[in-house]
Amino acid sequence: MKRFLSFAVAAALLLSCVLIVPQTAQAASVAYVKGGWLRLRATPSFDAPTLASYYTGTAVTVLSASGSWYYVQTGDGKVGYMYGSYLSFGGTPSPTPSGSGKGVIWAANGRDVRLRSGPGLNYGVIGSYSVGTSVTILSAGIDWHYVKAGKQKGYIMAQYVSTSSTPVTPVTPVTPVTPPSGGSYTGYVYAANGKKTNLRSGPGTGYPSKGLYKVGTVVTVLSHGNPWDYVQIGTTTGYMMTKYITTSYTPPVPTTNTIASAAVSTTTPHVGETLSVQVNPATATYSCQWYNNYGTLLANTNTYKVQDKDLGYSIMASVTGVGYTTGTAVTGYTSPVTYGSPITTPLTAVTVSNMNPTVNQTLTATAQPAGSTAVYMWYRSDGSTVGSGATYTVKSGDTGHRLYCVATGSGSYTGTVSSGYTNPVTGGTVTQPLSGSVTLPNAVKAGVTLTPTLVLNTYAVNYSWQQNGVVISTGSYLYVTDDMVGDDLRLTVTAQAGSGYEGSVSSSYCIVQKSVIE
Repeated sequence: MKRFLSFAVAAALLLSCVLIVPQTAQAASVAYVKGGWLRLRATPSFDAPTLASYYTGTAVTVLSASGSWYYVQTGDGKVGYMYGSYLSFGGTPSPTPSGSGKGVIWAANGRDVRLRSGPGLNYGVIGSYSVGTSVTILSAGIDWHYVKAGKQKGYIMAQYVSTSSTPVTPVTPVTPVTPPSGGSYTGYVYAANGKKTNLRSGPGTGYPSKGLYKVGTVVTVLSHGNPWDYVQIGTTTGYMMTKYITTSYTPPVPTTNTIASAAVSTTTPHVGETLSVQVNPATATYSCQWYNNYGTLLANTNTYKVQDKDLGYSIMASVTGVGYTTGTAVTGYTSPVTYGSPITTPLTAVTVSNMNPTVNQTLTATAQPAGSTAVYMWYRSDGSTVGSGATYTVKSGDTGHRLYCVATGSGSYTGTVSSGYTNPVTGGTVTQPLSGSVTLPNAVKAGVTLTPTLVLNTYAVNYSWQQNGVVISTGSYLYVTDDMVGDDLRLTVTAQAGSGYEGSVSSSYCIVQKSVIE
């Protein structure tokens, strides 16, 4: 009977708390999201399902309050709970009352404005609307408005919606005027810096580009102006700045080079070293063939990486001009190839083929970079060494433990790297009792996150939180809410199926106290 009366009193207090809106919320029925994205949850709990997320500046209507949580309605019609620490009641007032505002789409550059499915640039585009389109502002925010445009509803950035009583004059697209017959003439694209020039849809840098054209491109000037000409390039018409069009362009004459000499980049090559050719003049373009001192062709590339098979041989190169370069040249022979100083490469990572291992499964470790050589050792999370080599077959004794691999470079590879831990091994046929302790504090206050201390012979366990004997959560931690004040909390952990362990361990009871003593 006493337990029943306690529940009744708690329920009455909770109901009165839900129905009474704090004074700050009453003073401002509209609140604004702050601090980044804020989740709208199904119930006033951090463990509750997320209904949606909203960007900083989004306006919401506060319906009621429950402790640190507010029951709100968003501009897109959703209702749920938002945590009060991320709501602002004293921010900039909404420029237009929610649900009754009228606005006009406006952009200084005259381009269409996108309507998105959510209040952020990462949301999908529902449609695009031209400057001057009328919209109804269903819910106004600092950065984004929730609007209706035609039959579609969505979000538009607030800076592109004008609510001014003065009508917005839309940008009028420019209609080119065709010059009279015989009025056109031929010109050429020209820029002193040699860069390409934009052809635009209108006479201004704010208009979209219709293409980039290189110096020397032939254009037909249909109408000459200042600072823009209306031109045609091929079948495309548009506007180009007058200063980038000339009628006296003379294409540059390519400079012709003749190869005078060539030399290998080093005369004492080592295995693993990459050779190149230094050609005179440096502006020459050429093809290259590499030979050893027995006349064997090694490669038809402009560079050559010395290999083990070249050990003891001398190397030379023959170059032939291509393009605007003429002539040929032959380098002298290098000294015989040696090993020289060893070239080493550090390991960067090691990966395990399966991060969810089961008993009798074979795991494979691979060191990076690809093709590297290494010595591998396998370990368990309890510090035991369980194997060596690039592969390891999981044993029943590994059940419930996490595995990882350490690779140490060998040959021309150096350094030691470790993989991440796998998930606990499952599938073992031998089981043993789950043992150890689960510890909670004797008392805890509402508004904190309750995290247990586990000392167990395996961490492959499932969680079960009980409030007065009733299961309320299966997470690894529990957020303590005001409606738990006066109740007993307890955590029971149970060995996961296939972990190699069985049974459960429970904590002692933890009583929930008020977060503020009145």
